[in-house]
Amino acid sequence: MAASSLSDQVTGAGNGIGRATALLFAAEGCKVGVVDRDVAAGGAVVAAIRRSGGTASFVECDVSSEQSINAAVEAVVQALGGLNILVNVAGVNIMATVTDTEIERWDRAQHVNLRSVFLASKAALPHLMAGGRSSIVNTSSVQATRGVPNFPSYGV
Repeated sequence: MAASSLSDQVTGAGNGIGRATALLFAAEGCKVGVVDRDVAAGGAVVAAIRRSGGTASFVECDVSSEQSINAAVEAVVQALGGLNILVNVAGVNIMATVTDTEIERWDRAQHVNLRSVFLASKAALPHLMAGGRSSIVNTSSVQATRGVPNFPSYGV
């Protein structure tokens, strides 16, 4: 299967690692579903992909919400004609000490950084399996591999 026939969905594609990932997949010939809660940033990524001759579609999504993730996967499938690759990149940081971190901020980080991977994978799997050759790629920053002071959502 040529790269130009592949469709992928990148969560957290508006900025940082997700943006770079979406641009790289587009440069390799994939049709890209840019999924992010930041409409302006996601739209800018889609515009950059289209300017370079690629195919991309933006879907606004709160990756911590099962309903929002399900809708985003369906929107990407409809816009791009299928789904072959899911790239989970969305993530947030809490920069504070453990004693200064409110439970709501902790929960938000866990929902975006962990729960979203499960939700997106669950929603995408039927489409990925139907397409035959498919992949799920889960991405993280280096903070997931070692404890960093003042980042209690990763380590204390």
